[in-house]
Amino acid sequence: MTDHTLAPPAEAGAAHGSELDLQLRHARVLIVDDSKFNRQILARFVGWAGVTQIEFANDGVEGLEKIDSFKPDLVLADYGMPRMGGVEMTQKLRQRSDMVDLPILIQTTLNTDQQRVACFKAGATDILAMPVNPGECMARVRLHLEKLLLIREMKKFRERIESELKLARNMQMSLVPDDRKVKKVIEPRGITIDYLFEPSSEMGGDFWNIFEYSDTAMAVINVDFSGHGIGAAINTFRLHTIIDRTPLKGRQPGEWLTEVNSALKDVLPMGQFATAFVGIFDTATNLLTYAGAGAPSPVFGNPDGSVELLDASGLFLGVSKRTTYPDRTHAFEPGSFLVTYSDALIEEVTDSNPKALEEAGLQSWIEDIRKAAPDKPMRVLLDRFFQTYKRPPLSDDLTCIWVSR
Repeated sequence: MTDHTLAPPAEAGAAHGSELDLQLRHARVLIVDDSKFNRQILARFVGWAGVTQIEFANDGVEGLEKIDSFKPDLVLADYGMPRMGGVEMTQKLRQRSDMVDLPILIQTTLNTDQQRVACFKAGATDILAMPVNPGECMARVRLHLEKLLLIREMKKFRERIESELKLARNMQMSLVPDDRKVKKVIEPRGITIDYLFEPSSEMGGDFWNIFEYSDTAMAVINVDFSGHGIGAAINTFRLHTIIDRTPLKGRQPGEWLTEVNSALKDVLPMGQFATAFVGIFDTATNLLTYAGAGAPSPVFGNPDGSVELLDASGLFLGVSKRTTYPDRTHAFEPGSFLVTYSDALIEEVTDSNPKALEEAGLQSWIEDIRKAAPDKPMRVLLDRFFQTYKRPPLSDDLTCIWVSR
């Protein structure tokens, strides 16, 4: 290698005070070369780039031995060295999962296409042609160290976001009833419930709950906010707060939904809304009393074996404070069931199955399933759905509640 100059380029001597320069000052560079003179020259160039922590190795074998003890942020390796050259050393480093992002620069005098391909195929990040130009060496070292620092910052940011999303997801899951609460509500009333709550991402905009309404009645709420992800999930927390302030017990579904809508209108961002179904199941009067706000039509199974769609229409929640929601009733006798769900169940499509199920298709499915699998209809319904629309994850949040008497 030729020592072009012993004086640093003018820009190298400039004072550096940025945060990036401070980070580069603490970066670690491992120089692997069998020539002591080359090691000294490269160390000078690397130092001019702002790096102060530099370690040396005589060949690839010694270089690999120093990887774990020195923990370099960048490796400069000569192409040809005794025992092990830069290409073989790079290959071995890339076999380690913790060395995938490590910048490895290979310096070579033979700048042929075949040799360059061999370097990059081995996993080299970049190539330095020899004799090394000091300005080019400084620029490339800084460039790849800056990229490494950026990658590390992005990984830290991602890890923090994932941790916060996991915490937020756990908080959201705590809003929906667990098995213990469901069991406490349904067992004294002779009702069974199967349910699925599956956000399409870490968090979702679906919300459902179950409440004790009287000694013989219980209430089920199923709400689906527009959109999905964090924005929609925030709305479920808003709704939960409103529900805490607006207890359903003692009110009719339409009256309660009207009051909840008025409160949501005040807090939902412009353009956001929700569909909703609220039903009170009374085993003493054998009645289902319900109200809807633009929800998908619930599927109702009668004791005689017939299956029908109920009307859960109405203006979406959060659109207008003046909206009122009428109560509707339907017989709920032994042998009856109701399925309420979010629109993901009837609107999901895939490339292999571009036709959505829609309400009529769901009704047909449930008619078939009721006959074929009366003991576990919900499980069969969901198995059939996921087999038909294979898309992990779904494009929208999915909630499905099957209430049986």
